[in-house]
Parts: sequence; C-alpha cells; structure tokens
Amino acid sequence: MISPGSNTVDRNDLSDKHLADVVDAVYAVGRGLQTMQQILCPGQAHVCIDMQRAAGQELWTYIVQQRFTSINADGNTISFNSLGDGAGVYDVYNYQSAGAGQSFDFVKVINRHENFHTLA
Repeated sequence: MISPGSNTVDRNDLSDKHLADVVDAVYAVGRGLQTMQQILCPGQAHVCIDMQRAAGQELWTYIVQQRFTSINADGNTISFNSLGDGAGVYDVYNYQSAGAGQSFDFVKVINRHENFHTLA
C-alpha cells in the first residue's frame, strides 16, 4: 500500500494497470526535468535561470530521451520514438471462425512491441 508521505511506489502497490501507466508518465516527466536541470544548471541543486527561461519544447526534448523500466507488472521498457510517441506494446486480435460450422474465437494477428510489428 502507498502510505502518505511515501516517495516510493512498487509493483505491489499497483493493482490497476492504468494507475501504473500514470506513474510511468510522471516518472518520464520527472526524469526529463532532472536531466534538463543537470544539463542547464550543472553543479546546482536547484532550478537555475537558464531552466526557468527554457521553452516547453526544450523540456519535451529531454522527456523523449528517457528510457526506463515500467513500474507496471509487465516490466516493459518505457521509451519514445523520434516523434515523441511512447513505444506501444499491444496485440491485435481478429474474431474468426475455426472453419465451416465451427465456433468463433479470437486469433492474434499482430503483435506490436516497441517500434516493431510482427505477424502472429
């Protein structure tokens, strides 16, 4: 369970996958801000004037450079492509019959992991 004032979350805290996705998004922004601060404000433990003056586009470039392991139970790698889209992980199914007079079932037709598509 996540306790008030706790700064950590682990996989056992996340019974809902969507909550894990939110945590991953917050991590990506936080890590981007940390990288931005380290580059624009070297040797300083706070936000410097260069970081305060930076445009949102500059922060975006630091966010999309992040790569880390998801807090989600699947442990996928969180990363972004050149357009800033998160690498998706999902399967596409087709509801089809096993044959004439047979029952219907879902058949995996595409597996998408990161930036690669494979036919099942």
